[in-house]
Amino acid sequence: PEMAAGSTTAARPTMAAGLTTAAGAAGVVAGEPMALAAPAPASAAWSTVDELWSQAVQSLPQNESRNLPALARDAADVAAPDRLPVALTGSAVPRLVAAARSSKPHGVSWLAAQPLVNAEPVDVYVRSRWAPERAARDGVPCPDPFVMGRLDPMRLASERQGGFLLRVRVGPGGAVDVAASEASPPPDLHLALAPTDGYLLPAGWLDRTRLVSGYAVTAGGELTEPTTLDGVPLLLCCADARHGVAGLPNNVTRWPQRRLRSATSVYGLIPDRQDQSVGDWVELHRRRPPVVAGRHLVQLRVENGRAIDVADTARQLAPLTSMRSRLVELRTAGVELIVPRRSYERVTVKRLFAADGKRWRRRADVVGLPLSALVRVHD
Repeated sequence: PEMAAGSTTAARPTMAAGLTTAAGAAGVVAGEPMALAAPAPASAAWSTVDELWSQAVQSLPQNESRNLPALARDAADVAAPDRLPVALTGSAVPRLVAAARSSKPHGVSWLAAQPLVNAEPVDVYVRSRWAPERAARDGVPCPDPFVMGRLDPMRLASERQGGFLLRVRVGPGGAVDVAASEASPPPDLHLALAPTDGYLLPAGWLDRTRLVSGYAVTAGGELTEPTTLDGVPLLLCCADARHGVAGLPNNVTRWPQRRLRSATSVYGLIPDRQDQSVGDWVELHRRRPPVVAGRHLVQLRVENGRAIDVADTARQLAPLTSMRSRLVELRTAGVELIVPRRSYERVTVKRLFAADGKRWRRRADVVGLPLSALVRVHD
């Protein structure tokens, strides 16, 4: 078995092909930023419906006003240049036991209820793009209900320069050996789960973790002097999900889900001016909502799975208290359904309505036009 340089970590068998591994690809850690596709520009369709937009009026705040603070980097998320490099010795491979039957749900749908977990405490290292103090306060940005912890910090730091590593002390039963558990994760997670020194820390069991310290990773792949943390449990912050909605995880409930019909007709409100933009989601209404100043009403055709059921997603994730999201905020605002930005090109506009006093007046049929042609996306 291989031994990582400067580490006491023995290599474990890789996962079986087709089940839990992708050969040769290591170092991609769950929770790292995923590149977002560039938003579709407003198309030439504007020239055909431009006369429908009303004169400039004061518009309502964009939906971002109801959202969590932007997940932007702040000054603290850049490594301090005056810290000296340090070398760390990796943790030993822990002994494994089956998770206790009395364990609460871990929150990972593709993982068995009783996977193989660490029998004794073990220190692992988790990558974060946020500085240690911020990660301890707000959580580690992550799109899934888990993060990967690694036994060998020097190997992890050398695989991707920049960002930070968090040293996490995991109590018995908190770290899952995915390969030994013979799990069958989705194909898009194979790379993240491939490292042989990796252990999965599920959101439902993060109360068994404690943050010990944090390290900045230099451009040369070195670790700087540690920042001591307060021993608080590790938290996750929903970010970088595939659907493009900040503050929501990958594992949302898709809508609609129908067997006999392939699409459902709903309504949405969009700005009535070409120079205004929408955020990373548009709220959907099952019936026509009341007239709102500064908005047009569009009737939309939504194919199966193109929207997100916020209400059901909130219910499903309610037990995962260590995973922070904007679901509570959305539900408090009465939002039940949204179409995410990644679906704007796939949702079809059927009709366009303009405000006429307290009523909606039908102005045009734009059958077949994608929603992305009528809205500008605000980044």
